[in-house]
Amino acid sequence: MSVKTLKRFINSIDNSKPVNLRRLQKMIEQLSLTHRYSPTNINASRTAKLGYYLIKSVDEDLMSELRRLTAGVDEDRVSGARQNRSHDYKVDGSILLIRKSVEYPAVILFDTDGNYQHTCQHTHHPAKQALLIENRQLFIYIERTLTFLYQHCNLPKDNELDIIFGAGNEISNSLHKKLLSKYDTLYMLFDFDLGGLTIAKNLYNLSMNNSKVFLYPSDIQKRLAGVVEKFGSEELGKVITIGQDCPPLKPICEIIRNHMKFIEQESYLYAD
Repeated sequence: MSVKTLKRFINSIDNSKPVNLRRLQKMIEQLSLTHRYSPTNINASRTAKLGYYLIKSVDEDLMSELRRLTAGVDEDRVSGARQNRSHDYKVDGSILLIRKSVEYPAVILFDTDGNYQHTCQHTHHPAKQALLIENRQLFIYIERTLTFLYQHCNLPKDNELDIIFGAGNEISNSLHKKLLSKYDTLYMLFDFDLGGLTIAKNLYNLSMNNSKVFLYPSDIQKRLAGVVEKFGSEELGKVITIGQDCPPLKPICEIIRNHMKFIEQESYLYAD
């Protein structure tokens, strides 16, 4: 449950705007409040819009706790921590790992403005190309990963390469724009699925003036054919939308759409 959503409900009540009463009740029921909540704590009247009610009054003790819970909304992570809600806020900074080819990784720290400090020389003298990895296993077993990429994904073997790790969607955080913009080419090694497409789309949306290459095996059609489970219509719609919104990713979206299957990049480590 997001305290930001709860805050919007409280603002609507304060401004005499109708709210979805059932949704509000469900949110309150999920909370472990000191006040023992009962549906009778909220006095409301129907409006012309189905499911929406105008809140006439709320139990004083209940509203007091809800206001205290949402008091830090729109401030920062530290304020949210006062009510054990820090995870509802973005961290004021970021961390990435970087390695030069198979060298031991180093840490890059980013502040709230995207400025960074590091324990290595990689970011002082970056290579012209960077390989972005969001899977920890592939980053740890980098020699095996690079061998696969050289053999199956047409990754240029002779170019100097900085390898950057950010778990999941972390790599596309806008705080990393200053660093990633230094590279002429970004090779993106993400899952061949909706999550990987979303990360790649987010990187395109950062509007960096460099080339971006979504890496996948040349025999991807065969690999997808070997996957048993297909995904559903909801995922299909999202894949199609990404292809429409981000033209460079459209060919990949079409491959996925034709097979109705995804594949995780970690499977590349165990490929024949």
